[in-house]
Amino acid sequence: MIDIDISLDIKAVADWVVDDVQKQQIPKATSSALNKVALAVHNRAVRLIAEELGFTAVYGKRKGDQQVKKHMIKRRATWKNLFASIRPNSLARVPVAALKPKQIASGVVYTGQKGKLKHIPGAFYHKHKNAVYKRKGPNQYPIRTLKTVSIPEVFIKKQIEKAMLEIATERWGVIFPREVNYYLNK
Repeated sequence: MIDIDISLDIKAVADWVVDDVQKQQIPKATSSALNKVALAVHNRAVRLIAEELGFTAVYGKRKGDQQVKKHMIKRRATWKNLFASIRPNSLARVPVAALKPKQIASGVVYTGQKGKLKHIPGAFYHKHKNAVYKRKGPNQYPIRTLKTVSIPEVFIKKQIEKAMLEIATERWGVIFPREVNYYLNK
């Protein structure tokens, strides 16, 4: 989770504006800018997470992003609540079956993190239930469904946080003045 302090930017604009009607437009401009920056950060995070999990190698760029987007929550800013957030919606792990596994004689092969092939010896792929299973012991049961890392685990990696912070600061410097100018000249 990234926290970006925008209070200095808002204070500088509020000191610069003299008219009361224009001062009422500042929170609207700020919320609009926050939502646009949050959208840019969300898109970058989704793309990086999809690449990290191997979804882009399996599904292609667009479909891989869609697989991650359905596990993310965006909270939009309003002019009364100047706070926007992006976070994963669950701690559920990604099932191996989502990474298009292939049954081979010695087990299952699937596309893992960063598009590398991974092999699970002794596992089998059940196409009708769309799941990859592996037995825990020598008997027929117990059996377990195999899963990979969860999206929140990838979301908090330093390189992804750094990329999100970088895009947020870069886009905020461009979008906020443009939105303030738009709302003040409206």
